[in-house]
Amino acid sequence: MVAYVSWWTSAWAVLLSLVTSLAAPPVSAEEQGFVNESSFYPEGPLWHAGKLYYAEMSMDRIMVWDGKTNAVFWQGPECGPTTIARSMAGGFYIFCHMGNRIQEISALGFPVRTITRDMTGEPVGNPNESVSDSIGGVYFTSSGIFGPNAPPGGRVFYITPGGEVRKVASGIAYANGLVLTRAQDKLIVGAHLERKLLAYPVTSAGHLGPAQPFLDLNPVMDAPGRSAPWFLGPDGLLFDKDSNLYVCEYGGGRVLIFDRTLKLRKELKLGSLYVNAATFGASEQVLYVGAADSNSEGKLPGKVYEIRRPLE
Repeated sequence: MVAYVSWWTSAWAVLLSLVTSLAAPPVSAEEQGFVNESSFYPEGPLWHAGKLYYAEMSMDRIMVWDGKTNAVFWQGPECGPTTIARSMAGGFYIFCHMGNRIQEISALGFPVRTITRDMTGEPVGNPNESVSDSIGGVYFTSSGIFGPNAPPGGRVFYITPGGEVRKVASGIAYANGLVLTRAQDKLIVGAHLERKLLAYPVTSAGHLGPAQPFLDLNPVMDAPGRSAPWFLGPDGLLFDKDSNLYVCEYGGGRVLIFDRTLKLRKELKLGSLYVNAATFGASEQVLYVGAADSNSEGKLPGKVYEIRRPLE
């Protein structure tokens, strides 16, 4: 009888545990760690040749992480870089957001040329985020004024594989993050101050059709119970191979993940408020995210996060 009671009690406990686990919401299984816990406004990460390159805006430099240590790869006065992209020549473009220019460098970090205007003479302004296409061209945003009542002065430029620069879009309410769809038939651009994403049809490389609405983020970013200051909005954008869209929420401390139907699938909450850009590592099982803890204090401290299994 004692054995029977013991067996029944154990069986009931197992059954109760199973029911409880089925009723409980799933627990996130992603793992968060750090590439650099003491960075300075890290932004624009780029995975290349087994290394992570990223900008430190407030230190005027590009860092590189080889899997063990962080080191300075390039530094230039009064640059304030926010992103880095590969060039067809085998080097890099460094986008100096604070310095209103693009610095082209060699693969070893030596200067090649400085770009301040496009082929028509129009200033490139304050370049912000960039994305490369499949033929070696690079789209980049030039944001405009960041303020609660700022006019929609954001633009998009394209650097051809041959190195020419031309404007391809304008009239955006602070043009910020941008990404190409997997088919490279649309360029998605963040209108940060409106908390919306726009889709530009790519008619041919470096040529865009008129903007179309793509995703209104206001219902998610300004949801009931959340305090959404004017500066909160979409920053860096990233698609995975299954067309899940990763949206870095600047001012909200999150990476929002939408499925291919643009339904919110998951949110990754980070310990840094100003989440600004992300990229995948050697596989899509590793996500690297740049985020600042402050956008006004000191050297703008922040962190470079490593998130394993971001979708689990």
